[in-house]
Amino acid sequence: MATISINFIADSSGDAITFQGSTGVTSINIDNVSLKEVLSPATVSNFPVKEFLYGSTDDNEAIFFRADTQRMQLNPTFETFGTPMSVATRVQRGSLVKCFVALDDEDFYELEGTVTKGVSIVKVHSKNKSNIISPPLTRDIQISWRDSSKQLCRLLQTSIVFIPGTIDENQ
Repeated sequence: MATISINFIADSSGDAITFQGSTGVTSINIDNVSLKEVLSPATVSNFPVKEFLYGSTDDNEAIFFRADTQRMQLNPTFETFGTPMSVATRVQRGSLVKCFVALDDEDFYELEGTVTKGVSIVKVHSKNKSNIISPPLTRDIQISWRDSSKQLCRLLQTSIVFIPGTIDENQ
């Protein structure tokens, strides 16, 4: 009996193996097959079912909290600028919440200070304090609260303290 050694890749598409020879199709009966290496598993492992808002971690990593507002116009007419002075936030739970703002559809930047349980007032400053006046002039504002601690957060209420301006886009 002769021993023939052929390397091939099985793709689980059938139960017969056919080899193409140089002179035509050759059919070989194989009665003893041994599997030497598995390149990819035949079945995908099942992942455990997760429960939403349960516990304080997600696979032993902190759950990131983020709440964003829509863009809010400060003055009744869009062309008129306003000066946001501070963001007052009332929180029922949470002690390490950071407040971010985005002015006139720009990127968010972090305000100095943290929002803690109770009422917290965080002053609004410009993104680049050395080059831009503080407090800044803007037409609209968007606020974001973020927390990456393992504590639960609950925002109740917020308000923006601002000075309505008389400067419009034409000036």
